[in-house]
Amino acid sequence: MAETRVALPKADELERGIFDTHRSLISAAKATWGLANELIIEGEVVGKGKSTIHNVCLAGNYTKQLRLYVANLKLSLAGLDLESFLILRSMYTHALHLQALEHSKDPEVFARDWVLWDLASDEKAVRNLAPFADVWKDLKEKLFSADALGKDKARYGELWSRFLEKGPTLVSMAELSVILQAEETYRLFYPLTSAVTHGADLLNYSRPKAENKIDILVVPPPKWVGPNLAAGISFLRDTCAHVNTLLALGKDKVIDDMTKIVSSLSEKKLEFKALEKLNIDWIERAKAKKAEKNEKQAQMA
Repeated sequence: MAETRVALPKADELERGIFDTHRSLISAAKATWGLANELIIEGEVVGKGKSTIHNVCLAGNYTKQLRLYVANLKLSLAGLDLESFLILRSMYTHALHLQALEHSKDPEVFARDWVLWDLASDEKAVRNLAPFADVWKDLKEKLFSADALGKDKARYGELWSRFLEKGPTLVSMAELSVILQAEETYRLFYPLTSAVTHGADLLNYSRPKAENKIDILVVPPPKWVGPNLAAGISFLRDTCAHVNTLLALGKDKVIDDMTKIVSSLSEKKLEFKALEKLNIDWIERAKAKKAEKNEKQAQMA
């Protein structure tokens, strides 16, 4: 019995066409990948003077963004550029939260809360999944004291449920983009990726042709390959810039070279603005906003 190949129709022809069309961008993506891997070299001691949780948070973000970058590149070059929006949405979210971390009043506390968010979310997920329970328990014991969760719930108070939903910024992505002056990028980028995430993109895959006939587009025109590659390059550069600063890596030359690549891209670039130190206390900010909302509701009652 012949082995079935899992691939789009005429996959080889499709991939050759994409490669020929986007040759220069692919070269830029490869160069960016090489530079990103110079940021933290295996065996190199980094994060001196920082807590283990802080360094775990930064290392996890850096590693995940590298993997997402590869996924975006491979999906886009295979003609799955629409599906790659799911990857880019995650890259954008991580890059924006890293910017929030850098501009928080206390990056150590923000990083700790980010890891806590991870574990608190995992606790709900693994409660009934026995194979993962021991792994989760071991990680929690290594990173947090036995009474840490109770103390953190008390610290967040009535904002705890919002923390579980939104993370350490306590705000939606739309609100966070405004606070960090990334609103233009958000408006340009997020609606596209949200449509794919939530299933509001069905007309990309099927069209009415005539009465009682429908065209099924298993291979829609790969029109997003260029913007996808450019966005991935930009988000990875932003990530590396934040990690370089927060871990005091001293790899400014790497960041400068990545920035030159971003600046050379002909496609619409998605990048975050450099900000002065904002020193945001996210919990206090959320408490103040909630108090303001409660006061307005009381006045209207």
